[in-house]
Amino acid sequence: IEEEQEENKIKINNQVNSSWGTTYCFAASCRPPKNSFSFSYAIYCLIILLLIFIVNEADRWALPTLQAAGLQCSSCGSSDPQQEQKCLSECLELTDVELGFLTGLAFTFSSVIVSIPLGWLVDSGKIGRVLLLGIGLIVWSAATLVSTFVQEFWHLLLARLLLAAGGATVNPTCYSLLADYFSPTIRGRVLAFFSSCIYIGYDAGILIGLLSEASSWRMAFFWLSLPGFVLALILFLSVSEPERGRTEKQTTSTLFNDQNIDNSIKFKYTETTTITTTTTDIIIENQQPNQQPNQQPNQQNVLIEQNQPLTDFQLPLKQQLKLLFIDNPFKYSFISICIAGTLRNAGGLTFGSWLQVFLRRVHGYDPSFYIFWLAIIIPVGGITGSNAGGWLSDIWAKKDRAARAWLVSLSQVIGSPFVIAFLLCPRGDIAIGMLTPAFFFTEMWFGPTAAIIQDITPPVVRSMGSSIYFMFLSLGGLAPLLTGAMNEWLAIEAPYSSGSNDSDGFDPTYSLLLFVPGMYLLSSVAFSISGALIVKEIK
Repeated sequence: IEEEQEENKIKINNQVNSSWGTTYCFAASCRPPKNSFSFSYAIYCLIILLLIFIVNEADRWALPTLQAAGLQCSSCGSSDPQQEQKCLSECLELTDVELGFLTGLAFTFSSVIVSIPLGWLVDSGKIGRVLLLGIGLIVWSAATLVSTFVQEFWHLLLARLLLAAGGATVNPTCYSLLADYFSPTIRGRVLAFFSSCIYIGYDAGILIGLLSEASSWRMAFFWLSLPGFVLALILFLSVSEPERGRTEKQTTSTLFNDQNIDNSIKFKYTETTTITTTTTDIIIENQQPNQQPNQQPNQQNVLIEQNQPLTDFQLPLKQQLKLLFIDNPFKYSFISICIAGTLRNAGGLTFGSWLQVFLRRVHGYDPSFYIFWLAIIIPVGGITGSNAGGWLSDIWAKKDRAARAWLVSLSQVIGSPFVIAFLLCPRGDIAIGMLTPAFFFTEMWFGPTAAIIQDITPPVVRSMGSSIYFMFLSLGGLAPLLTGAMNEWLAIEAPYSSGSNDSDGFDPTYSLLLFVPGMYLLSSVAFSISGALIVKEIK
């Protein structure tokens, strides 16, 4: 048995090395997975992943900024005639529905197609998470560079689809990697901190509007594409792949049989296990009724010893899905969290996609003005709120195992009135002031929700679980498209509209009321249901 186990480890190492077609590589990303890291190295990897995450978000959220800063003709309305004329000379004739499609549904389409294959590819061991992330980084950076040369809607659509496909590698790989770099006891805070940096990326996407105003939106896309190529090189050379499930405690030695897995997988959570610590004993039984305890297993059996990561034994796609949705004792709460996250993300994507257009069309602010204030308000409200959500959820979870879900539900109820006040306030300065508490409370959701997904997903299929979760979140991309369609259906002319036809600049206020605070409150109900399911499934 020991010889077979050693042979199996050698095979795994050879598979990792053969992924680059060589037996040795100087790049950290193509070396065999490591099961031990210093805390300082884990922090270094966190920083690199953060920078990649920020670049991804900047590339994604640059479009709504550039939409209001010269890309879309109907969003060129301004109290400054000279600024408006400059915008009209460089813009593209894009409708609200087309922009809603580019900012929302284009990402949904690509993410739904690639999410499950990406999760299976990672969990099957065919490619490392670090390597896959680097490839995705190059792909979406190239897509951003291509956006510099677009001439019409279809060109920009193809670039956005490619950007979304490359960006789909970020969340499942990064969250899975961080779960293996850091222990479950601090996982909520780490993931909340990581998630909060989305606002730095969003800020970078907003600030790129200043470059667009000074030169053009095409140059903004060009400069935005360059950091991704540099980070890809750093990632390949310095970030190592950790063994999956490294931070989980494995306390059982049993037999694993690939042929009989359908009838053999069973989860057993010890009495000391909580959602906070996720100390999980996964027992995979394959003992035949007539087999003696001391009988040596056949060659299809592999011994899983204490502290040996389960993810050394890759599962086919069918079994990964079965492990998540049938044999997982938290299968109902997993589905419920995915649905709740989709509703919440639909509101967030709509708010992010139409916020700047709203400020320009309804209040007539020039990009330089609202970019300055949003660059301050969004990080202050979003980062502090997201990190506060992570810290509070970790503290509360020590007393209540479903605390993360309760916290997210409560935060959406508190934050929604501030969003409503922002949309309905006739004075622009007061409306902008409402954004800080709105972002603080409503953005508490992402870190705790991501931590729940990592906690209730077995390590052997953690990347697949993350991929499915983020695939659900991407469905929220329908909301920006529906917002644009509702703008055109209501056809309420905005106070500051412009374009080849003045009626092109529609007022998005009432559409945003439905798809932003409406979705936030609906998600609050769904998160409450998820918390109740978690409590029930633990019992």
